Amino acid sequence: MDGMVDFNDLVNAEIAGSERPRTFGQFAAALLGRMRTQITLGLIAAILAPAALYWSVSGQPFHQSIQLQNTLVGSFFAFGLGYYAFRKVTGFPGVRAATNVFPAFVASYSAIALFLFALRIDYNRLVILSSFLITVATLYTVFALARWATRPQLTLAKVGNYTALARLKPVRWLLLEAPDVSKLRGPLVVDLRAVLTPEWEKFIADCALEGRLVFSAKEVTESITGRVSVQHLSENSFGTLTPNTIYGAAKRHMDALAAFLVLLATAPVFLAVAIWIRADSRGPAVFRQKRMGFRGRVFTCYKFRTMYVNSSAPAPGDGKDDVRDKAVTKSNDPRITRAGRILRKTRLDELPQLFNVLMGQMSWIGPRPEAKVLSDWYEQEIPFYRYRHVVRPGITGWAQVCQGHVASIEDVQKKLEFDFYYAKHFSVWLDILVALKTVGVMFSGRGAK
Repeated sequence: MDGMVDFNDLVNAEIAGSERPRTFGQFAAALLGRMRTQITLGLIAAILAPAALYWSVSGQPFHQSIQLQNTLVGSFFAFGLGYYAFRKVTGFPGVRAATNVFPAFVASYSAIALFLFALRIDYNRLVILSSFLITVATLYTVFALARWATRPQLTLAKVGNYTALARLKPVRWLLLEAPDVSKLRGPLVVDLRAVLTPEWEKFIADCALEGRLVFSAKEVTESITGRVSVQHLSENSFGTLTPNTIYGAAKRHMDALAAFLVLLATAPVFLAVAIWIRADSRGPAVFRQKRMGFRGRVFTCYKFRTMYVNSSAPAPGDGKDDVRDKAVTKSNDPRITRAGRILRKTRLDELPQLFNVLMGQMSWIGPRPEAKVLSDWYEQEIPFYRYRHVVRPGITGWAQVCQGHVASIEDVQKKLEFDFYYAKHFSVWLDILVALKTVGVMFSGRGAK
């Protein structure tokens, strides 16, 4: 099985190669990209700097203050938890490391502060706050400078299907015409599914023996694009096509509990939106539609109505193509009501799907459930389309935050590649990343039609 490629490996790829950085910018990026550099600077920011600041203000030595000792121990664990979560989230494609420093460490420091408070352990709030602020400022600067200094360069062997990978922009590619170690710059990327000559096979083995990183072209493509090819089903890190069932079971219970609590909290919002929809246009406030769900089971999906009544229903005599066309929402679709445009942009039209989550038909995060008529059509047109049903559909998902709205069969195929990536890398960390990106999408309105 091909090894998984962490996106951080690509961002810091040049430091792993045998070639030394050739410019100051590359040297700075290589230094700041090292995990041990980040951890060292982070621990200085999280522990030593707040301790020095406390001593300079109070004049009390470290060993004489139990409160300070408790606080610095808590800061140590907060930094470790935050950095671990940060590394997990930024290992996915299309994630700018600097922008995820703040949410990762807000969560970790809040968790440690709650732990200390719950156990009634005496700690200094100003010291732990200063530890958080200095840590966030330090790591944000580190990752911002590393990104500004350079972008990674990888050597791509001209064998097999290398052309598609060579067109991807986040990496500077050096094409290797023939096996030649003197022309290597950074790690080597090879299409390991291609039929390789004995010379290439020996060369690749020698590179690995010398300690060079050798990446599979398939995994690097996934790491850069966040998509998995629909031409071949790809196994996950467990070597199976089935997602992590332990996390799946735990997620189902967490989804239901969260949906119940949110439903209680948003009951007034439900009432206000329903009245608004009824006042804006004729028809019911809630729209019901048959959609394809988990493991290919059809269910009734609920949404606030955003279109005029009967706008999505086929007129008498319409054929299958008309049914499909009316099930697809287009850009600036005239069927959308005035209230519907705002509801779609803010994603408030999805609120009734909390009942679907509560009933176990949907999750908070997963591939969006398609209308049954569209799903039946896509299954005839696209290889392995049904595989997207291997995980529970969601209110938001990886495809929605990466791609946005789709309207053509080509867009659907690209969206399916994002869905396959989600199924392959199904984990709490990917769900956290999708949740963070969803907040950004809600504010920007990207993908809403």
